[in-house]
Amino acid sequence: MRTLLAALSLSFLAQGFAVPGFAQGVGRAIFQTAAPGPSPQAQTGTVVSVDPATMNFVCKDGEGIKRYWVTRMTGFSSGRETVSFFGLSTGHQVEVMSHPSGGLDVADQVVLLN
Repeated sequence: MRTLLAALSLSFLAQGFAVPGFAQGVGRAIFQTAAPGPSPQAQTGTVVSVDPATMNFVCKDGEGIKRYWVTRMTGFSSGRETVSFFGLSTGHQVEVMSHPSGGLDVADQVVLLN
């Protein structure tokens, strides 16, 4: 039995699956990380509607109307203050950094300008 375990251990070490310190992040990763997604886009506009039930808001700018979806990772700020999604209301001028995800525009950072 020990010989079998020793052979399996050597096999895993040779393939790079079990390297010393693997749990601490040292060694070669088994899974490759995904390629970075599309780069964020910045847009300035006026908030025309806010839907707290589905956590999205709509902005209008010179090009048209765009709906942004909010996640837990979306940051909101106003000057030096940190605000939340619930501080957003119609008529606010905002600058939105977003990225496309599954056909939706997800807001990464929202800055209230007024």
